[in-house]
Amino acid sequence: MSKSLRLPKYQGVARDILQKIADGTIAVGSRLPSGTQLAEQYGVALPTISHAIEVLRDMGIVDTRHGIGTFVLTADVNEELSLAARVARLETQVAELRDALASFKQVR
Repeated sequence: MSKSLRLPKYQGVARDILQKIADGTIAVGSRLPSGTQLAEQYGVALPTISHAIEVLRDMGIVDTRHGIGTFVLTADVNEELSLAARVARLETQVAELRDALASFKQVR
């Protein structure tokens, strides 16, 4: 009954960018590639990238200056990576519970 669920694409992109910041591949103070470049790099649509950047901005990891770009503010992302992993696990568990409930309703 348990399905293998993947993260929504925007969460996967945000998590990958977080990991690159944590391991120093993307340095503090550096500008992220443009949304179009990131969309090409990750093979996703531009709104997916926008959502991922919004998540990172809400976490205080990046800041976007309109017309200039999105810049990395901090490399202190270990807590955020841990939280993102816990949220992803919870989302998977909720989806599995929904599936179980739907199956239960069909049996009744």
